[in-house]
Amino acid sequence: MGPIQQYQGIIQSCGKLLEFYPKSKWIDDALMVMGISYYRLQDFPRAERKFTELVTIFPKSRHAEMASIWRARSLVAQSKLDLAEQVLANEESKFTSPGVKAASYRTRAEISEASNQPSEAVTFLEQIRNISYDRAEKATDSLRLGRSYTALSRNDDARSALNRCLDLTRSTDEAFQARKMLADLAASENKYVDAKAQLIPMRTDRRFSEMLGKIDIELGRVEARIGDPETAIRMLEHFCASATQGEDKAIAYFMQGEVARDRLAQFVLAKAKFDSVAGAGASRALQDSARQAAAQVQSGLSALERIPALKDSLQLLLDNWPQFEEPLEQRNDSSDSTEYTPQSGSLDTVSANTQIATVESPDSSAVMTVDSSTTDLAVDSTVAAQVDITEDVAPQMDTLAAAPENESMAGSTDSVSAAVDSNFIAVVDDAGSDGVERELSPAEMIADSIMRELARQDSIKRAERAHQDSLRMASVVDSVAPPSNEASVPKGPTEAEQYLERVRSMSRRLVSTHLEAASFFDLVARNMDSTLVHLEAALAVPDSSDEHWRAYAQLGMVLIEQDADAERGRALLQDVAGADAAPRALRNTTRQKLGLEELPPIETEQSAALRRAEQTLLSGSSIEEVITSYQETAQIDSVSLEGCRSLHAIAFLQEFKMRDYDAARSTHEALARLFPDSSFAQVSRTKVAEPDTNSIFLLSDAVLESTYQPASELLSAESDSTGWPPEIETLRGRRFR
Repeated sequence: MGPIQQYQGIIQSCGKLLEFYPKSKWIDDALMVMGISYYRLQDFPRAERKFTELVTIFPKSRHAEMASIWRARSLVAQSKLDLAEQVLANEESKFTSPGVKAASYRTRAEISEASNQPSEAVTFLEQIRNISYDRAEKATDSLRLGRSYTALSRNDDARSALNRCLDLTRSTDEAFQARKMLADLAASENKYVDAKAQLIPMRTDRRFSEMLGKIDIELGRVEARIGDPETAIRMLEHFCASATQGEDKAIAYFMQGEVARDRLAQFVLAKAKFDSVAGAGASRALQDSARQAAAQVQSGLSALERIPALKDSLQLLLDNWPQFEEPLEQRNDSSDSTEYTPQSGSLDTVSANTQIATVESPDSSAVMTVDSSTTDLAVDSTVAAQVDITEDVAPQMDTLAAAPENESMAGSTDSVSAAVDSNFIAVVDDAGSDGVERELSPAEMIADSIMRELARQDSIKRAERAHQDSLRMASVVDSVAPPSNEASVPKGPTEAEQYLERVRSMSRRLVSTHLEAASFFDLVARNMDSTLVHLEAALAVPDSSDEHWRAYAQLGMVLIEQDADAERGRALLQDVAGADAAPRALRNTTRQKLGLEELPPIETEQSAALRRAEQTLLSGSSIEEVITSYQETAQIDSVSLEGCRSLHAIAFLQEFKMRDYDAARSTHEALARLFPDSSFAQVSRTKVAEPDTNSIFLLSDAVLESTYQPASELLSAESDSTGWPPEIETLRGRRFR
């Protein structure tokens, strides 16, 4: 019979005693034994209940003092730290037994550790020294005291406590923990020999024969921190070659990835090691950490790989700068267009002789890319071919698409837009099985308005492209027979404007990619030299976009924080804070850093509508009225930040307040389609995805609600060897099925 069955048998026996002999003199003993048994079975709520019954019904019992201690421990196990502290504080003055007092101090020290208050933990543990108790408890308290001293950076006191633990303990696990902490202390002080001297003796000690894997990992950790990183990787690879699947092997792979990334700057190798963690039998938490680390490294590699192609493409554009017959400033028909006059600090100063500053990275193998929300920055291996200007000096620029400038053009645009809209309406109308137009749900109305707006914008772009094609054809005819009414033909972007826009676009991409690389080296690789290299390279690119201002601000903050050149850093931040062309949010960030007053926000029509919708929600209005307010906000511009927030609010209200899952599903599908790169889009995609397991989450709401309590208890249990019950995060899609 295993321990679990034994504890269950004890609980059954004591339960019969309580049921059939409620006046027995053994009732307090039965409650105490039942409480401890529940605690051993990790059923902490029931354990707490039994200990509370004992101290409440039998306050004079000989078990009452220890029952209070066990009750506090049960509360700590449930993370109810404040309540556990209150229980001990109220009862501590009543304790008379030295052993109970020591147990109380020990539990309060555990609470302090869990609350991240090591100084209080030290206070309680030091009070136990004056109390007589057994050797095993002294060893455990010394180990905990050493841990608290280490957290307070009192290394000498920590060594003394840990060595005292080694002298007293008979537990192999406590001895291993003490030696591991002593090795960590030596490594933190760069004492390589002392660190290894704490670990190597355990390899030949028979008591630690079952811990050889953990010992090898700790030796590799010491080597990785203060020894030779290549030796550390070889040691850990040797361990992984012979180790069985499990957490230790996964940790060894993860450590290799950290060494390759942080000490060797071999990012390809680091990613390979991080990718190997999941297949080595890692826990869910370690898998998530490895997956995140691999994604960060891949992001950095992608940025570093894109930089040379972007740089060559931009240089190619600058080297082949054509000679335009009609300078932009001579045109008199577009007063609101961008002037082609060179200005200081602007991209317009570039010429055919301009050279892109080349800044070599300290580590050519390094790569960066983190924290990028720009979706149009991806440049593949064909980027050089895409910017080849030898065959076509004036290619079509989709980014220059604009609204028509005269009535005839507007008419053509409206006709295209109307055709698209009518097609979309036909698709919606045909959704009904009987062919009759059906009433749209609120979510479908939002999606309908979104699609209409996107179709209208798309039709405008297509009409503008057709207009530009007609202009090029007209230029050919001009040499033979110029038009009789020249004023009736609208003038589109000139060759100079189109070419300049291409240069600006490529410059903006290069600057953004350098910023991604700088963020990677700053936040992931922890290589400040490479961070500064890429920030300086970003500033060297001729550019005047928002990304350029980001480069100014980021370099200024790094120079100040690293105390590299604080005077120059403040000057860069001053430039951003006073620049009207810089994004307002970035200006406020730099102004806050400089101690200046922030600029007041500019409230747009949509932000004002969103504020009114939120006020409607807080005022207690009906759900239908609140949803209508959010719908009106989203209809102004569905793909803006305010539009995204409005759609999320609508989806939440439909799902959790109205329980209209069909409408919520439509809204989540719209969110996933309109914001594919948003971190929230994955939530929407998960909600509408097919369930990936046969579980109670395939039941309907009506059936599930009738058994809600049993379902809650089931999901609170841990999965057994068969995988039942399944983990909640794997039960996707039931809400909308």
